Amino acid sequence: MLALKKIAVAEVAGSDLNLVAVAQGLRGFELIHHATLKDFAGRDSLALRPAMDEFFRRGGVDRGHAVGVLPRSEVVLRSLQFPQAVLENLPNIMEYQVENFQPLDRSELAFNYSVFHAKGNPKVDVVLSMTPRNRVEHWRALLTSLGLAPRALVVGSHGLARVMQWRKTVAVRENNFLLRVGGDDFEWLANLQGRLVRSLRFSQQAGVSRSSQWIREFHRLCADLHIELKDIHNIFLAGNEPDKSLTELRAEGNNLPLRVVRQPAALQGSLSHADFSRLAVAVGVAMQSLSRGETLPNLLSSSAATPQPRWRWTPTYALCGVAMLLIAAMMIRPYVQEYRFLGQLDAELVRLRPQVRQVEHLSTETDALQQKAQTLANLKGTDARNLEALREISEVLPDTSWLNEFTLRGDTVEISGIADSASALVQSLGQSQLFREVTLTSGIMRNQQGKEMFRIRAKMQF
Repeated sequence: MLALKKIAVAEVAGSDLNLVAVAQGLRGFELIHHATLKDFAGRDSLALRPAMDEFFRRGGVDRGHAVGVLPRSEVVLRSLQFPQAVLENLPNIMEYQVENFQPLDRSELAFNYSVFHAKGNPKVDVVLSMTPRNRVEHWRALLTSLGLAPRALVVGSHGLARVMQWRKTVAVRENNFLLRVGGDDFEWLANLQGRLVRSLRFSQQAGVSRSSQWIREFHRLCADLHIELKDIHNIFLAGNEPDKSLTELRAEGNNLPLRVVRQPAALQGSLSHADFSRLAVAVGVAMQSLSRGETLPNLLSSSAATPQPRWRWTPTYALCGVAMLLIAAMMIRPYVQEYRFLGQLDAELVRLRPQVRQVEHLSTETDALQQKAQTLANLKGTDARNLEALREISEVLPDTSWLNEFTLRGDTVEISGIADSASALVQSLGQSQLFREVTLTSGIMRNQQGKEMFRIRAKMQF
């Protein structure tokens, strides 16, 4: 296959380091070479250099075109939703989200985020990736000591979520879920219309079967996303022994569209089922990094940046097409029009050009001011109600409580989090002059620390 671009991915998988070299050509992707370094963190980096040299030699990839994948256990993924009107101010909003994250200070966190906006949906979904900055520097230094020069450090959930979407050479916009099983550590991924919008990581609970816990967390995730089973195309299984996990889930007697994740048709190369399940995260990151318009949240970035839309070059292409047509017309006109007429027309264009530029400049400034005024008008009412509700909730919540989500739709407020007593929290909110009809919308469950997890809905009184 003629390779247009190549990339190397190094995935930290427990005590091992999975390496893949992937190329993109006209017909899709090709896995050139793969290797695994066992117990790499506990071995001398100089002793591993020959293996790294052999990998890059056989993969034919430049060491500067490498991406490192951090373990999911070291990265916090928060799913947020905002009105579409806040896109222009999204970097500042994400800075505020990070600054209010506890227990670490903003300066101690490395973060980035991805944005997903479904067609026809007035809301935008944002997945925020955060991890301690010293952990980023630790993994960067470790990979550098092995002879890699990672241009990015990402969390593998984004790449794993996209593996299930590839058909031939394109990514299909479907609603798919994926369960990753790694020992006693699990993760549900919600991939809606081709983009990761939610990651739910949890651990094995004592006295509860794995399959029962998987099903319970799956239904909770669907409820949070307001998605029904009929709208889900596939539920994939990946990680350790996916066939065994599939058998356990089917034994629960449900009618879920379950299947084991397989090597996508867009990826050429010989991989056994076991190898692909083991390397699925690294392969997914490589394919997404090579795809046009795809941007993985890079935790090495000094600041988060809003991904540019795929159609950002469309006006440029249109203007180039118009310019080419005008050039062709100018080449033909001398043969059908008199030279004197052309000279007069060119002179007139030169005379009018300063006036046209002035009018265009004024028009552009006017449009920009109107757009900003409209955006501010839209945000004024929404931000005031959000701040009023958040202020009241922060005063009512005891210091031992933790708020994970806050949503305001119309006059309905929904919050979820952790508290010593969910029923006491409902009573406190009910006594507030700002809220009415305060109810629990889900059963009360306890986490491993003994605290109660709650989800509460209330009406605001204006």
